[in-house]
Amino acid sequence: MRYGTIVFGIVGVLALVTVAGLLHRALSQPQEAGSGAVKERALATAKRFLTTVGLPIPAETATITERIRSASPNNVLPDVWEVRWCGTAVVEVGIDGKTVIAFSNHARTRRQLRGIERTGTAIWRNDDEARAYLWKVANAIGMPTDAQMDAFSYYGDNTPDRGDTNRAGCAYASFRVRPYGYPFLGPGPGARLTVDPQDGVLVYYFAVWDGVILPTSPPPSPTVSRDRAEAAATEAFLRHTRPQRRDSSAPTDAKLGWIAANGAFGSVHPWVTKPPWKVRLAWVISFGRNAVYVDPYDGSILGGRP
Repeated sequence: MRYGTIVFGIVGVLALVTVAGLLHRALSQPQEAGSGAVKERALATAKRFLTTVGLPIPAETATITERIRSASPNNVLPDVWEVRWCGTAVVEVGIDGKTVIAFSNHARTRRQLRGIERTGTAIWRNDDEARAYLWKVANAIGMPTDAQMDAFSYYGDNTPDRGDTNRAGCAYASFRVRPYGYPFLGPGPGARLTVDPQDGVLVYYFAVWDGVILPTSPPPSPTVSRDRAEAAATEAFLRHTRPQRRDSSAPTDAKLGWIAANGAFGSVHPWVTKPPWKVRLAWVISFGRNAVYVDPYDGSILGGRP
């Protein structure tokens, strides 16, 4: 009886293990298939992006890797699929496989660094033409209808005090939105891109147009004055910052805009380490490279260090 019982027990365990394995395979196959479908979608999205910006699809096979960003209060990057064509180009696609987050034109950057086929000329005659071209590229990629160009720079090859080891020229623009008329003064939706002035080829692109939760209606007018906000910010900044880490002991700037509250400078609000961020209106009081967020309705500290 003992022998028969042992044998039956072993057979029973093996049967359970086999059934569990079959169940695991049955349950995991749809997930693996789903993951494969998203990867293919990400590849198609990356190829479509290259076509949109007028670049050829590389002949080599792309490698597709899932990149999960580390969670930290300073991380504004979403999780992505990295579609890489060897040393030619990298396109980062949102984890749903539908939206391009970033693009790096490694082939063009490499040729710029080596000075290959540089003519020293540009396709634009002035800043206005360069600015219009950047808008054209941005709109072709996809831009919110209320987006505004909030930064612009343009210089040619070998311009003194511009660039680094890469002496090629650059045309750069960044774009932001201003919900209810206020700017984002911390992490928020936006895009930036650079093109080569010699022929207008896209060199770099990055954009995140979601990741924040806005109020559903316009915020009321602030009831805390700028002076009161600066006083509250100064007290919090001096109390929570060591003297050797201060760029300035007095406010250097003050603006109203959207921020995500956090735990800096004695704030009671928690740190949020990954989007989406729930944003709110705040006084942003700068002290050199640091900033303190102040509630524009009760004067409390909402965090800071954008």
